[in-house]
Amino acid sequence: MSIANAGEAYEAAEEAAGERVARHWPEGHGLRGWITTVDHKRIGRRYMVTARCAFSG
Repeated sequence: MSIANAGEAYEAAEEAAGERVARHWPEGHGLRGWITTVDHKRIGRRYMVTARCAFSG
């Protein structure tokens, strides 16, 4: 197996794993989804909102 084929196989496996996770662990909606997320970008936004609220008062 060449390096190119190994890379393609890895990407296909990652995509399949991501689809399985999305099926079994769907992203929530609304406030509950915002609070219970495991997405690092959404968590970062939550920290920014919390810091702004803490330091604006």
